[in-house]
Amino acid sequence: NHNAFNIITDEVAYWCGMMASDGCIYENGINNLVIRLGLNDIEHLYKFKEFVKSDHEISINERTGFGRIGFKSLQIGNKLIK
Repeated sequence: NHNAFNIITDEVAYWCGMMASDGCIYENGINNLVIRLGLNDIEHLYKFKEFVKSDHEISINERTGFGRIGFKSLQIGNKLIK
């Protein structure tokens, strides 16, 4: 859902904070977005995936103890950068 961040609600504000603290945006003309969390907080990645209606997989690295989800969205990236 490329429009997930268009209207600021409490839920959108929560995910903006999550992106600000645990995420990043690679501005490369297509805006790659990534959130990386410790495995003890992995359920938040699944909730974020559901929020943005992503079909991308969550990758889990048992060795490092982190999970991540990443995807490309020019619209979401631009909204978050603003």
